[in-house]
Amino acid sequence: MAITSTNPNDVEQAYGYNMIKLANSVASPNRHVLQIYDDSDTLIGDLRQLPNSNVITHYNINRLLQSQVSMTPTHGNLDLFTCPNECFNYYFKVGTITTADVVVIDATYSGSNTDINRLMALPGKKGINDDGSTDWGAYEEYVPEITVGYNGTNYYITTDTYAKAVTDRHYDETTWGAITDGKPAAGDGDFVAGTPIYKIRIAEDQDYSLQFINRWLDASGQYYNGINYIRLQTYTDNTLVSDVFIDNTTVNGGGPDTTISDEIIPKNEYAMIGANIGFQHSDITSAITHYYVWASSQATDAYITDDDVRTSQVYRFDITDGECNDYDNPIAVRWLNSVGGVDYFDFRKKNEVKSTVNRNTYQSTNGGWADVNFRVYPYERGETIYNQSINEIHTADTRYLTDDESTYLRNLYESPDVQVKFFGETVWKPVVLTSNSWTGKTFRKDKLFQHSITFRLANKPIAQGGWTTLI
Repeated sequence: MAITSTNPNDVEQAYGYNMIKLANSVASPNRHVLQIYDDSDTLIGDLRQLPNSNVITHYNINRLLQSQVSMTPTHGNLDLFTCPNECFNYYFKVGTITTADVVVIDATYSGSNTDINRLMALPGKKGINDDGSTDWGAYEEYVPEITVGYNGTNYYITTDTYAKAVTDRHYDETTWGAITDGKPAAGDGDFVAGTPIYKIRIAEDQDYSLQFINRWLDASGQYYNGINYIRLQTYTDNTLVSDVFIDNTTVNGGGPDTTISDEIIPKNEYAMIGANIGFQHSDITSAITHYYVWASSQATDAYITDDDVRTSQVYRFDITDGECNDYDNPIAVRWLNSVGGVDYFDFRKKNEVKSTVNRNTYQSTNGGWADVNFRVYPYERGETIYNQSINEIHTADTRYLTDDESTYLRNLYESPDVQVKFFGETVWKPVVLTSNSWTGKTFRKDKLFQHSITFRLANKPIAQGGWTTLI
């Protein structure tokens, strides 16, 4: 009988149990075979095992997926960015090995629709449910569902469910109808009174990005190119300052489309698109008070300029001046979040640095033994340094936080990849967290926690390695 498989989700988090179950309907001593292939049809895993007493084998492929995905993406000042190994596309084959050592493949699994090579892994993490089963995560939260219809000569789409950005970020939820200052017009994104708006506070000069899964599902379960634009609207109070459509093309840092009219199904590095929507974007300036960001798809196959349908939730960023007792040298921190994207926070209170130098020495004897006369010069060394290293331990503190903000920062402490950018610098530097703590306060309503982290640079400062005695 043929081997059957229980598929993983179309999108999987690489960290956590990623179980594939193979089953045979009749008892058989034959070994089961699981072969994993990447998007270029290269075999990257060949797993073989005898079935258990129920004629079933279980394979946890999490280590294999983890070896194929990268951590926090790095990006420059382009409007959009991708990361080569942030997403990984794969498919697998199942079968048996006969007593004559012949591999017989019974089926190929590549997801829930007919387009091959579209299983995808992200560097996120999963948990375990109370009943012991794997918590696969809410994939549908990050990929919109679209209804595709037909209208004369052009296809048209409507959004059934809107996608969230790939973030753990704490936000205050409001509605489009409840906002009384500047906001998008109703026709900009099918806004109605109850449309949710996710509000995030951002300080002046802060870098920030949002990432979105770059595809959508139609009613038949078929994947399509998901993002044609990232839309950015900026406001000063009630006045619209700019309404920017950032084309998701390779020249803007996105892709895989080279022109907006392309219809290439995104895979691998293009399966997730990040948008630089902090102060590294030219339209985000201290002259505005707030701005909105969302992802959109083309409304028709005519690809009319700025013709779009909103496919993601809407994120509003309120620019704040900080608090009067903020320090002038904030430390920006970003990290790999639990769902495989990037999150940010600025530590704007007292920041300290402590440097320690470790020196290794040996004892040498002064004097020239080979000379006619023995002399000891005062400028020659006895104890000599042959190696030294420098450790910088930084301490950073937050303002007082709400419960939700405090919970959000705990994802920072659990992250395997943390980077910082010091005030006045332009480069993100990897760090290792050495400790973290938070203190509860009871005298401020809804602002109960202040967090403190200590970290050291993952790449130690360069130190001179010592020298030998000059003669």
